Amino acid sequence: MKRQIIAILVAAFAACAAGNVFGQDAVKKKLVLKLTPMGKQLAKDGLVIASEDFADMDGDGKDELVLIVKEPKKGGRTLAILHQNEKASDYEKMHEYKIKKALDLDRLEIDDITGDGKPEAILWLKDDSPDEVGRHLSIHGFEGTFHTMFEYSYFSQPKHGAGAAVPGAGGSEPAEPPPDKPGAPKVPTFKTVAFGQVAEDLRFVDEDRDGRKEIVIPSHSPTIDVESKKGGKVSYIVGARYEVYRLKGGRYVKDAQDKFVNFLEKPVKAKTIEASTEATDKKTKQVTNPAAYAADGNVGSAWVPAGKKGGVGDSIKFWFDDKVPMRAMIIVPGCMEDEEAWDLNHRIKTFSLEFSSGETAKIDRTAPLNVESPVTGVKEKPLPQTKNAVQTIVLFEEGFSSRNVKVEILDLDKVKKGGKVCLSEVMIY
Repeated sequence: MKRQIIAILVAAFAACAAGNVFGQDAVKKKLVLKLTPMGKQLAKDGLVIASEDFADMDGDGKDELVLIVKEPKKGGRTLAILHQNEKASDYEKMHEYKIKKALDLDRLEIDDITGDGKPEAILWLKDDSPDEVGRHLSIHGFEGTFHTMFEYSYFSQPKHGAGAAVPGAGGSEPAEPPPDKPGAPKVPTFKTVAFGQVAEDLRFVDEDRDGRKEIVIPSHSPTIDVESKKGGKVSYIVGARYEVYRLKGGRYVKDAQDKFVNFLEKPVKAKTIEASTEATDKKTKQVTNPAAYAADGNVGSAWVPAGKKGGVGDSIKFWFDDKVPMRAMIIVPGCMEDEEAWDLNHRIKTFSLEFSSGETAKIDRTAPLNVESPVTGVKEKPLPQTKNAVQTIVLFEEGFSSRNVKVEILDLDKVKKGGKVCLSEVMIY
């Protein structure tokens, strides 16, 4: 028993001597600001400490003091990073950032977004107004010296994120116009439908998974805007664009190119494709332009019908494994095997769509406002990297789905001499 007691006392004495139990190193003491000369000077100058945070900002094993200091008389605020002097008797100011008077402090975060073990001071500032919120992000950290690593100002709507982001992301959001007064004309409605998720606010994301977070900011999202017969407008969000800032040399620098997420990147794959007729070689009788060419991802190939009416009345049908959501359909209604083919051959002017539910919709490319349910709009856009070719974009009602879709040619925009009919590509999303 005596030997056990002696062993315990020896161990306790050794721990004490090493400072692991009762020594100052056992409990990491923090220098109380108000008891230091600097703290007393701040009080004398009439400055008020709004917040205090301790963190090892420079990685030397000693905590810095991160302050938000108020100036009641002038109405200003300052971010200050203080470091203990060698004698641990006072603080030294290592970094200072004056917050603009027009901005209010939303919050201060201490977080290691750079992944180097040294946290950064992240200031979220704002300037509220009834219609929009002016926001400002300011990041401060240590890389050789304490400095400002990033600053960015942007606007956001009260219920949404960064101003470049589009309201209604991730769903649809009809506008809410004021109620019509008796006898007054109706206010056109505006609706936004997103084909994918758009991040609405600035985020810290480790894009390349190297342990360091990038700053990702929503930019202008591409849309397809369609007018309706009732005078309203529907804006379809077909992608998301983001500015990306990466850490370089201790500061965040914008990438040369924005990050783009295309919501219409992968079309629905058809299980089978059937056509009423297919063009064949007169000598060999072999099919030269089968139905499959209309959905092979290559606009240079095409389904070419061989009906007696020169394509009018011919149809092509796409079958899917199951009932699939249909948000949009893109059709290239002409020939594209070379640069001149579009102008030298007939183009499909009018066509109909028939779905597994039995619903049908007639599409006239020259009258995009005359649409029928389940179609909500038709838009024509130039086909990239071509002279005169276009792509016809057909947009559907939210939540619409079908097991199949049949495209029937009803009328043509004919050339004067010769020519054939091509359906170069059909892409369903």
